[in-house]
Amino acid sequence: AHAWGLQRSINLPGMSVSMRQALDALQQVAGKKVVDRVVTQIDPAIVRLVSSWPAVFNTDRAIGMGFKADTDFVQIIQTYINDNPAAIVR
Repeated sequence: AHAWGLQRSINLPGMSVSMRQALDALQQVAGKKVVDRVVTQIDPAIVRLVSSWPAVFNTDRAIGMGFKADTDFVQIIQTYINDNPAAIVR
């Protein structure tokens, strides 16, 4: 509780991946047939939204409290599959 102090919000550490890296990880976990179902289409509204997000922010406070960033996107996908088996259609 002391580490939180009066400020109850923090920026959690994370990782950045491109869509190509995300799709490569998906193919590694789920196969080419799954990746082939992804349709690449630029949506100006989404581009505007994502472009407004900060590219880098300070996570020192969260790291100091013991939070850690994911380092492997393949593992993120695998964890989702493990946690949500009913959501997966192959």
